[in-house]
Amino acid sequence: MNIYTPEQISQYKGRELFENPPHIFAIADSAHREMKQQGRDTCIVISGESGSGKTEASKIIMKYIAAVTNVGGRQEVER
Repeated sequence: MNIYTPEQISQYKGRELFENPPHIFAIADSAHREMKQQGRDTCIVISGESGSGKTEASKIIMKYIAAVTNVGGRQEVER
């Protein structure tokens, strides 16, 4: 089940961090753009206490990156 629509994802794609309310998509998009601009790998450090949502945050970031880099193959992203 996908809780975010393509419209919600596109709201953050290519925007600056301050242009939208704080959201994990904004962090993911910023990391993705930086990676593309610099031409090298990047990482996002997710930390917190047990039960704070680190695993879910990781999943959301991976889904966002997959969605913005694989626009034509949406079915493959969902699989």
